[in-house]
Amino acid sequence: MKSRILCIGDIHLGNRTTRLPSNIGEYGIDPSELTPAATWRAAVSWAVAHDIEAVLLSGDVIENDRDRFEAYGHLKWGVEELLASRIPVFAVAGNHDWMALPRLSDQIPAFRLLGRDGKWEVVEIDLKNGTRIRIAGWSFRDRYYRKNPIRELSLTRDSDLPTLGLLHCDLDASGSPYAPVSSRDLEEVPVDAWFLGHIHRPSPLSGPRPIGYLGSLSGLNPGEPGPHGAWLATVNGPGDVQIELLPLSRLRWEALEVAIDGVEGSDPEDLKDALFSLMRRAIGRAHEDVVASPIRPRVGGCRLRLTGRTASHHRIRTLARSLVFPQETLGDTHYFIEKVIDEGAPALDLAGLAEGSDPPAALARLLDEIIERKGRAGELIAAARGSFGRTTANSRWSRLRRNPPATDDEIRRILVTAGFEALEELLAQQGEGEVRGRQ
Repeated sequence: MKSRILCIGDIHLGNRTTRLPSNIGEYGIDPSELTPAATWRAAVSWAVAHDIEAVLLSGDVIENDRDRFEAYGHLKWGVEELLASRIPVFAVAGNHDWMALPRLSDQIPAFRLLGRDGKWEVVEIDLKNGTRIRIAGWSFRDRYYRKNPIRELSLTRDSDLPTLGLLHCDLDASGSPYAPVSSRDLEEVPVDAWFLGHIHRPSPLSGPRPIGYLGSLSGLNPGEPGPHGAWLATVNGPGDVQIELLPLSRLRWEALEVAIDGVEGSDPEDLKDALFSLMRRAIGRAHEDVVASPIRPRVGGCRLRLTGRTASHHRIRTLARSLVFPQETLGDTHYFIEKVIDEGAPALDLAGLAEGSDPPAALARLLDEIIERKGRAGELIAAARGSFGRTTANSRWSRLRRNPPATDDEIRRILVTAGFEALEELLAQQGEGEVRGRQ
């Protein structure tokens, strides 16, 4: 007989939903419906309504220790609702709630925390449908844990008993302070599935032996785009676990590209209309993906990235900074534009500009080297990489200190975007941007 287990990644109870428009309430949207706590309640209700056999939580259930009192009511309500339907709840603590979750588990006796104090725990449980499964879990005992916890797990294979692993860790990140493990480590342990917490982007989790991240229960910020929710794991027996995502989050973030090639003109109002039309089309594309989802979000937050080249790029960039972004309801989902990031470029003749001897010419030569990957390109990329850690908190580049780009191509894109912006400003100051630099 198969068992159906609801698996939930990082909830972060106590976390506040940010980046919502200040006037979203005017569209009939209650921001409290978009919080991690609201998504947790939706997951609990879904589990009860669909007669699930058990619920597993992979850590970072709570944002931090300061939020444990606020989280208590939500967590206790959910556990009691589940137990009333004979659905047991098992969890491990992560690096965010290493202190808070054990404390709350002491206040909610029916809540089962596995692997307390950083010691592996393996439990066998009889489910209400008459099946029996085994769960192996390990919890953080401090904010940081630099060892590989898998090396402390001793587990023998049981060909008659399905075994699920529950772990909060940093996968394939050697040297990480957050329980670094490798994919090979997990594959060698005799379990039928590993459900991981810590990284908020969900893994594909395909095949009869899924191993990977459940992702955050709800997208906590625009950096976590795409569908989020709980996972329904169907345990058919040892070696056969099927899992599918249930996009229960009422808020879904989208990252969309908007090409501005060919958008030109000198009339600011015409350019505003053109931008407005492009933004609405982007919302329409987001809605096409949402319509295909089995569970549709109430709100879609779109972060747009302008790409392409146009002779009017300087004007477009200026307008994009001041434009009131549109909001629109399509079907049952309300959409807003959270931010517009300009990665477009002017339609400039870099080769022609580079022939001069003034500052724009010098900058044009540098840009050409970076784009064509020649000359000093490698040296400039290396210098940029070394400068990220020196940015100040008030700098426009402070985000690069917190989240430095991982690859040379990402650094190259940042340098090209910043270089074109500076070049446009220099040409505009000289009054030559639309003449000298036009292709």
